[in-house]
Amino acid sequence: MAVARGEIWFAPGVRMVDLDFNDFRFLVDAFRRRVEGFFLDPIDALRGMQPAESGLFVSVLACAATIEFLSTIESPSRDQDRIKSWLEAHVPQFREAFGSKTLAQFFEERYRHHLAHKAYISLGRLGDFDGIVQVDGGAVTVNPFALSRALRSWLVRFSDDLCEGRRDARAFCHVLRPLFEPEVELARAEQATV
Repeated sequence: MAVARGEIWFAPGVRMVDLDFNDFRFLVDAFRRRVEGFFLDPIDALRGMQPAESGLFVSVLACAATIEFLSTIESPSRDQDRIKSWLEAHVPQFREAFGSKTLAQFFEERYRHHLAHKAYISLGRLGDFDGIVQVDGGAVTVNPFALSRALRSWLVRFSDDLCEGRRDARAFCHVLRPLFEPEVELARAEQATV
């Protein structure tokens, strides 16, 4: 969790001790603020980094982490190929075939796993161009800034769907509770001893 100014934060402006799993609207707002404030807003800030290539690698890793988190919240039972499945369902550009795989599968293997664990993307490139993903011969280029905008659009729709009853609010709360309740309880216990 983020620790700043002597507090543990669930999201920017939302202290861990204040997280209430029974206040559905507050929880949806806090969730959205978490994804935007800890992941998507920093990606936007990295776009302005100089030299221009400096922010690309961190941005695509933040996109992969965001997708992994969003897919966990949306479909908690799906364990394997989580990023691939989510991208194919929600970002149509990643449904395209690339050899025997989809671009979504290539992204999960190369951009998520290879970059995170081996610090490189074999046959994968990063750039800031019009569009989210493009194939040029044997290489795939991803624009993490455009992908981040697609993630933000999905987040807005997901939040709206929860608040307007088009998605199951209880299921959403049920997924968040085991992920964060131990941190909430610890933060409250620590606050009580101060």
